[in-house]
Amino acid sequence: MIARSARLGSVPDLNQLVLDAAPEGVLVLDDSGRIVVATEPAAALIGTEASALIDRTIDGLLTEDPRIGRGTRCDPRSLLRAAGSWRGLRARRADGGEVAVEATVSSLHLAGETMLVAVVREAASEMGDAQLRRVLHALDADADAIFVLDPGTLTYRYVNEGALRLVGYGRERLLRMTPLHLDRTATTEQYHRIVEALEDAPTRPVVRRATLEHRDGTKTAVEETYRWSVPERDGSRWIVVSVRELAARGRVEEAILAEERERIALELNDRVVQRLFAAGLDLQPAVAAVDEEHRTRLAGVVEQLDQAIKDVRSTVFALREPRGAGGVVERVADLVALAGETVGFPLDLRIDGDIEAVPAQVTASLLAVLRAALIDVVRSAAVRAVGVTVTAGRDIELVVSDQDVGIAAPVDERSRADMVDRADRLGGALVVEKTADGGAELRWRVPVRSGRPPRRAAESPAPRH
Repeated sequence: MIARSARLGSVPDLNQLVLDAAPEGVLVLDDSGRIVVATEPAAALIGTEASALIDRTIDGLLTEDPRIGRGTRCDPRSLLRAAGSWRGLRARRADGGEVAVEATVSSLHLAGETMLVAVVREAASEMGDAQLRRVLHALDADADAIFVLDPGTLTYRYVNEGALRLVGYGRERLLRMTPLHLDRTATTEQYHRIVEALEDAPTRPVVRRATLEHRDGTKTAVEETYRWSVPERDGSRWIVVSVRELAARGRVEEAILAEERERIALELNDRVVQRLFAAGLDLQPAVAAVDEEHRTRLAGVVEQLDQAIKDVRSTVFALREPRGAGGVVERVADLVALAGETVGFPLDLRIDGDIEAVPAQVTASLLAVLRAALIDVVRSAAVRAVGVTVTAGRDIELVVSDQDVGIAAPVDERSRADMVDRADRLGGALVVEKTADGGAELRWRVPVRSGRPPRRAAESPAPRH
């Protein structure tokens, strides 16, 4: 019974007016689960007219939320067996989508028949705020793009600042979208399979590569990692998707690799070379103390140790990367400094002219030739002094000189052939000469602006006077 004031005694159909004015949807079900009364707010929740809900079964309208773990009583049939407050339900919308709902159910006895009155309301906003609050702060500070998905509807429930930068949409608009709006080549079935894979192995993330489309139409190759959020008290959970550009991941991997190469190089230089050198010194007295036959054999071992030191030195230098990431001058200086650290004394470096104004194609070859030449230098155990000069004008010229013959005896003939090829392609030449003081000099010269016909490189064994 509804109590009313005497002042409302003349108002017709008061019960109907109250139902229509209620802000939450009301559904009345018969004992078979069919809808016999539906209000407009309930119909609006489903995205249809109230008349379209009449005679529909509740099983055809509500489903169990897939985020709720097995064994819960949050299913439509339970609504017909008992009254109470129910969460973890999803209503199928007329447009094919779904909306998270909760219902409060009570019994209604009418004309000898027991019916159920279900007051239904949208639960997504209230539940989302409660369930995400503990992780939002951490996610928003993450450098990667983070998307939080509703596993049932695939709509975004949260996106961090990284996600906004990645795809170019505002937060409000993005929260009305699904992954299909950004990944045009994917299908709903593919994303449902991701959800199924997570349900089958909840602790194992799903990793996939995709191409996301920015608001301006540009496309970005990314790697996506899908994993469950921490379950809430009621068992519900979201899918957290961390997205990283493949280019960014490549930079991270390169940095890790460079750090590992540096560690290995230092280990070789600080320990292996020193041990080999110490072993050679220990053998020197023994060479003089034995007979001729054993002296020859020991001298051969010492020579092999010297050769091993040369090989390790060149390997150490090849492993290490220049620290500078700036201009050409900084990279040249870093290469020369690394070579100095490897041989144990500083190399003399001189730079004349504006190297930074030289075209990138030319400076790329310059740096490659310098690195290859320095590998030959550090390989020489007898090297005592090394000079590097780079001069930029109409031509750019690299001169590397040492007081040993390391440059004249390259470690790798293919590397020397690459120097020649680079000079040829740029219309220049490579000359390697022995000098009068018993050393050698490498001279690589190319025009800053190509326009001259290629010249073949030459190597001359004759001393320079």
